Formats: sequence, C-alpha cells, structure tokens
Amino acid sequence: MRTMEQVKPKKNLGQNFLLDKEIVSLIVESADILLDDLVIEPGSGTGIVTEKLIETGAQIIGVEIDKDLIPALKERFKSKLNFQLESNSVLDASFGSLVGGKAYKVVGSIPYQISSPLIHKILFENIRPSIVCIVLQKEVAEKIVGGVGQGTYMSSMVELFYDSQIVKIIGPEAFNPAPKVHSALLLLTLKPIQPVINLKKFKGFLHKAFSNRRKMLNKTFSTDELQQAGINPTARPQELTLTQLINLYHKT
Repeated sequence: MRTMEQVKPKKNLGQNFLLDKEIVSLIVESADILLDDLVIEPGSGTGIVTEKLIETGAQIIGVEIDKDLIPALKERFKSKLNFQLESNSVLDASFGSLVGGKAYKVVGSIPYQISSPLIHKILFENIRPSIVCIVLQKEVAEKIVGGVGQGTYMSSMVELFYDSQIVKIIGPEAFNPAPKVHSALLLLTLKPIQPVINLKKFKGFLHKAFSNRRKMLNKTFSTDELQQAGINPTARPQELTLTQLINLYHKT
C-alpha cells in the first residue's frame, strides 16, 4: 500500500490537494459543525480536511473516488469511530442513503471539474443539506453568489433554497499542484422556508432566460409575457431579481 505522500495528484480527476491548515480550520469553523451533526465530505483527498472534521466529534462520511487514496485514508483513520469512507464518485453517491434520511451538511475542498455538477446534485436532493461549505473555483463561486445586476443561471437556482456568501478568496499557493486560478470558500445556508416549484421545469426556464445574457429579454420572451410579469421588456436577465424570474416563469 502506498502512503499518502507517495500518491501524486491526478490531472484527470482535477486533483489540487489543499495544503494550507489555516484554510482547513476556516472551512470547519465556517460550517459551524456541532457534536451531533452528520457531515458528508465530497472527496476526502489526502485527509487534511477529514482530520479536522473528525476532531469536531461529528459523524463524518467521506466519499472518495481515487482508488490510490482510499487504502491510505482507511489506514490513517481506522481508529476513528466517527468516520466512515465510501468508495465512490460523490456525483454518483446517494446522499439520502448515506445519511439515512437525517439532516446533514456538505463540507470539503472539491475538484474544480465537479463544482457545478455537485451544486446541481445538492439542489435536486430530496433532503438538501442545511449547510454547504466548500472550496471551489473563484469564478464559479462568484456566479453562484451573483448580486444586484449580476444574476446568473446558477445564482438564481441556488437562491431558491440557499443564502450564499464567499467567506474567503484563496490563492493558488494553498494547493498542490498550484492551480492557475484563484479559489474561494463558499458558504450556502439553507433557507427556513423552501419554495414549492417544479425545479426541473424552472431549470429549463432559466436556461432559456440566460441563453442570451447580454440581450434584452424581449429577444427571448414575448412582450406580452414580460408585461404580464411586470418586467420591462428592455431589461436584461442578469438585472432581474429571483422574484421577478419566478413571476415570469409562471407567465410563460
């Protein structure tokens, strides 16, 4: 069995292993993990975040796809009764089955290439995590957070269920190998009231709305639809609030 130090980051898995222990501490602190929490860690990697999660005393479920890392992770944490490791892609894992229908949080540092797919997976879960606290590409985090006049397809999807914020921007030097772009620690907090909406249909509507992001909405929707929703036909999709988007969705 190879040791953790002997396992090289794999480009095909998008691995950039986090090294900065201060960032690791910030991840765990930002997730506000309590003793009775249940936490899914998407991609345990070298175990640097895993170790800190285990120290909280919460029940930790690591999900790791890299078969070279799995034996070393199992050996390193074999004495930790509050840790279990699932050998799987986090995108294929059933969160509901992993947590047995209980409340949970998703915490970790993830490969850039699964950022958007993981967020989509979370949104479509029957039981969504109460907290999502993950390190991902800065550009993706900014699209998720959005803001006034900076709405995106992704920010609109996420805002249905979560309040979002960027906790910290992280430089390339915090990783091995150092990526060519900056990263961000993203915190999503589940809203107490969840909208009743057909998420699959709303997703399709948003794709249509943001397909011509720089063009006026009257190039995508009829003037009648826009006026019924109380929206200026010359507005652009990024300028709309989530409430306006939902109103337009119901008129189309």
